[in-house]
Amino acid sequence: MQAEQRQPLPGASTTTLVAFGDSILYGWGVAREDGFPAQLERLLAQRGKASWRVVNAGVPGDTAIMGCLRYARDVAEVAPQVVLIAFGLNDGALRRTRFDAERERLWRASRWPWAKAGYVARRRLGIGGVRRAGGQDSDEAVGREPSPRVRPELFSAALRWLVGQSRGHGAEPHLVSLLPVDEEALTPNQVRAYRAYDDMIRAVARRTGAALVDLHSAMDPDWSTSMLAPDGIHLTVAGQRWLAQAVVRHLVEKSTLWLGPK
Repeated sequence: MQAEQRQPLPGASTTTLVAFGDSILYGWGVAREDGFPAQLERLLAQRGKASWRVVNAGVPGDTAIMGCLRYARDVAEVAPQVVLIAFGLNDGALRRTRFDAERERLWRASRWPWAKAGYVARRRLGIGGVRRAGGQDSDEAVGREPSPRVRPELFSAALRWLVGQSRGHGAEPHLVSLLPVDEEALTPNQVRAYRAYDDMIRAVARRTGAALVDLHSAMDPDWSTSMLAPDGIHLTVAGQRWLAQAVVRHLVEKSTLWLGPK
């Protein structure tokens, strides 16, 4: 059965936008009223003729796989008209653990019968997971590998799945490119990994036809590294506002639901 299209009537109903992603869309590091979702909602109220509601579904530390596992609860149940999908900084982070591998297996098992059979067999044999003698997860025993937390092919597959799910529930998906980072604050290997994952986001946007919020193109004269927190990745209050402004400009040009002036 075709999903119901929940497009608002001009000047009548509220358009719900879900900011779905990691700590960047969550607005990590600043007060809630200064974070990206709150600033975006205020800017949309100023620019649009219709009423907009922005739902903060960002979770710090999340990968795209983790987003897939919580999509039904955090996106589908909200029944939005617009979904911003922003993952990649954690996916491409060079600190993979066995928990990341286990989440990949769990997500694959939820999608493909052959993967489910293998997952069930592994669990029955006690393969996978990291346990103390008392049965508790041991973060110390996990260890970290200098490889991406989510493998490239599964990162792309997860983004495609999220785009498809959003459309299937009647929402308009918008993929967000990786945030410009302070490359001098990162290792060369990490910089290369982030560039590769940003390329993957762009490739998924082309393949699926989803609109791309290109934050690198949005680096206008107002942008500076002073908008980044000391870690070179997260945003200050000024950076959160810059991000909100970039998303509004994108929606004005790309969203079919935009009801305000161009």
